[in-house]
Amino acid sequence: MVKKVYIVSSGPSNGYWIDDCKIVQNLKDADIVVFPGGADVDPSNYGCKDDPNAGNWPSIARDEREIDVFNHMSSNQIAVGICRGHQLLATRFGGILIQDCEHHFDGPHAIINEQGDEYVTTSLHHQMVYLPSLDPRDYDLLYWAAPKRSNYYIGDRIDCNLVDKEPEVMVFHREGLPLSIGIQGHPEMMDVNSMFVKMINSIIKKYI
Repeated sequence: MVKKVYIVSSGPSNGYWIDDCKIVQNLKDADIVVFPGGADVDPSNYGCKDDPNAGNWPSIARDEREIDVFNHMSSNQIAVGICRGHQLLATRFGGILIQDCEHHFDGPHAIINEQGDEYVTTSLHHQMVYLPSLDPRDYDLLYWAAPKRSNYYIGDRIDCNLVDKEPEVMVFHREGLPLSIGIQGHPEMMDVNSMFVKMINSIIKKYI
């Protein structure tokens, strides 16, 4: 099956890692809508204050544009968020973000699931999804960093004692919203034959 992919706010290279894909220029033509990495999501978009110690570099204009795209997606389309895109999707399901952490911007690291399957992913972020802010009915946490990498978590409304896992791959689902796959790493920067990219493609294939 050829998967028609619409890339939001960036170039087509952000989609070519998806198996059997064809890049399309119109949102309405897409099966998959990719929200790429980039600038931080502004805390105002998830009801929080900008923590002055976090070193945020947001783009409110990009936030507004991408949120508008998400709001115009149909129920039969799938959203795929990469890094910033993962975090943006989480906020659409009611989540807030850890505005700064450490050791997630210093090279590849391992991720793991409940079954003990392990993969290596890229890591180029200083923010992450704050799981306690999400309704457990709205998401499945598929993979997380193993072991936890950061010794601190900064951000408005963040309780460091509640950070049990550092999320890496998630699926968000709620009636009335597009099914959304969040990937904290960067598959577009990896070999398409890597085990990580193959694993992500298997998740997409499951839901497409």
